[in-house]
Amino acid sequence: MKKLFTILILSCIFTVKTSYADKIAVIGGGASGLVAAWLLEQKHDVTVYEAQDRLGGHANSIEVMVDGAPVVVEAGAEFFNEAFYPNFMKLLRYLDIPLKSFTLVSTFYKTNGSDQIILPPYHDGKVEWGSLTPANLYRSLQLKTVIDNGRKLIKKHDTVTTLHAFVDGLSVSKSFKVEFLYPLLAAAWGVTPEDVQDYSAYNALKYLIEGYDTEKYRWYEVTGGLKKYIESVRDSLRHTEIRLNSRVKEVGKMNTRYTVMTEQGDVKEYDHLVFATDASVASHILGTLNETADLAQLLGKIRYIDTKIAIHGDARFMPPKKDDWRVANVRFNGSKSALTMYKAWKSKTPIFKSWVTYDVRSPKDTGSPVPDKLYALINYRHPVTDYNFFMVQDEIRKLQGNNNIWFVGMWTYDNDSHESAIASAVRVAQHLAPDSERLKVFQ
Repeated sequence: MKKLFTILILSCIFTVKTSYADKIAVIGGGASGLVAAWLLEQKHDVTVYEAQDRLGGHANSIEVMVDGAPVVVEAGAEFFNEAFYPNFMKLLRYLDIPLKSFTLVSTFYKTNGSDQIILPPYHDGKVEWGSLTPANLYRSLQLKTVIDNGRKLIKKHDTVTTLHAFVDGLSVSKSFKVEFLYPLLAAAWGVTPEDVQDYSAYNALKYLIEGYDTEKYRWYEVTGGLKKYIESVRDSLRHTEIRLNSRVKEVGKMNTRYTVMTEQGDVKEYDHLVFATDASVASHILGTLNETADLAQLLGKIRYIDTKIAIHGDARFMPPKKDDWRVANVRFNGSKSALTMYKAWKSKTPIFKSWVTYDVRSPKDTGSPVPDKLYALINYRHPVTDYNFFMVQDEIRKLQGNNNIWFVGMWTYDNDSHESAIASAVRVAQHLAPDSERLKVFQ
C-alpha cells in the first residue's frame, strides 16, 4: 500500500509537470532567440533552430592575428551604454561579463580634404581645437538644434515623421543638412544620404541623441567580444536543444500543433513557434502555411538592405592624419558616406572595421575599393526603418501569441538596436513563462 501511494504521488507530480511544459520551437539563434530560449527553458521544452554554424546573429565577434597575437574584433553589434541599454546591461552584469568603458569620439571629414570636425569638441579634459573654427562652431550650434528638437520627437515616440520632414521644419541651413547631417546619419545606418531622409526621424536620430546625452560620452564594449555573453548564455542552458546548420524550410499545422521541417528533412512537432529571424525570413516561412498567409504578407512590408563590412588594416579608409583618428570616423565624398570604427587600445598595429557597401574614398586614391590587409568581409541585412517598419511593429505587438505564434528580434521592439533584441525576448517570456526565475534579472 505504501509503495502504491508513493507511485500515485510521483505520477501526479509528473502529470502536473508534463501538462505545464509546452514544446516551443525558437526559429533563429541570434541574441533575441538565444535569450528567449534561456528565459523559456525553465518552464518549457525548447528547441532552437539556427541556419548558420554559430549562435549570436549580429553579435559576431571574430578573432584575427595582429602582430602575432589574436585580437577580437566586433564584426556586427559593438557598443552600448547604461541609459539606453538597460536590459542588456542587466543581463551582462548577471552573467558577470567583463566590460571596458571608453569615450565615443567621432571624426567627420570630406575625402577631398576640404572639411573636418571632431565631436564632441571637448572630452576627457581635452579640447579639439580644430573643431572650434567659426564654421564648425556654427555647425555645432545647428546640431544642437537638431538634438534639442529630436528629444521632443523621441519623447512623443513619433515614428511617423520622416527625417526629411523633421529637419525641414528646423532653422538649419541647407549646407548643414546636405553636407553634414544627412551624410553623418547615413553612415551610421549604412545607406545613402538620400535614402536616410525617408527613414523615421525617431530611429535615425535616437543613436545620435543617445551619444550626445550619455554622461561624458561614456560607452562600453565587452572585453573579449560580445561572443563572451553569447557563450555564457549558451553554456547556462540546461533544457534547450540547439540545432546549428538547421535552416527551417517550412512549418505546417496538425490539429493544434505545429510541425517544423528543416532543409535536411527533419520534422518535429511543437505547441508554440517563436520567430527570432528577420521579418523577411519569418514572412517566407509563414508563407508556406495557408492560415498565416495574411501575417506573412504583413511581415513582407518591411524592406531590407544589404551592407558589407570589412575588417582590415588599410589606413586609406581613415582620416589622412593619424592625429585625427577617433573611435568613429565618417568619410564623405560629396555624394555618399561611410563609417570606419577604430579602437586604438586593441593592438599596436591598427585594425579597422569599415562599411564598404559603397566606394567612398579620396579622389586621389587609385587603389582597390576593397581594403588591403583584409582580414574578413562580412555581409549583413538591415531593415529599412521607415514608416512601414514601425507600422508592422505596432501590428505585430497586437498579434503576439495569436495561434501560438510569437516574434522576437530587433525589428519587433522600438528602434533597431541590441537592446531591442533583448527587450523583445523578455516581453515574450513574460507571456509564455511568467514564473521563470531568470525574468527576475530584468526587474
